[in-house]
Amino acid sequence: MSPQYANLFMAKLGEEFLSSCSVKPLAFFRYIDDLLIIWAGSKDDLLTFHNNFNKFHPTIKLSLNVSKTQIHFLDMTIYIKDNAIQTSIYHKPTGRPAYLRWNSFHPRHTKKSIIYSQALRYIRICSDSKDSGSLRNTFLQLGYHPLVIDEQIHKIHKN
Repeated sequence: MSPQYANLFMAKLGEEFLSSCSVKPLAFFRYIDDLLIIWAGSKDDLLTFHNNFNKFHPTIKLSLNVSKTQIHFLDMTIYIKDNAIQTSIYHKPTGRPAYLRWNSFHPRHTKKSIIYSQALRYIRICSDSKDSGSLRNTFLQLGYHPLVIDEQIHKIHKN
């Protein structure tokens, strides 16, 4: 029940805080306890907003990452390119892909489904289809045959 409780708690906290603000963000997105705020006001107003949020509850404190060009949110990087919002997969610096190696004793269909599900994730998150090349390289390094990888990636485009 912890994730559900955290989700409900943060939803209520966010609603109560936003209703108390005189200066609000342009957009406010939340996934459990991760927030993405698009701010159109001044930097001073943003710092005041952040400071007030951190005073709003005795134990909930938000970190603040500010950028005019790109930001990491959950497992994606959101950036501006050619005056358009673009997205790509974000890998934490300490993170490493933990996919099965091809020579594991798991059934072939299980290993193929891992490629398929990750390709689907890339298609949904990345605005540039070229990003799937890094996924292909990851599975090549794990001993997957190029034809198996390509088959699963192309299967996404057919559906």
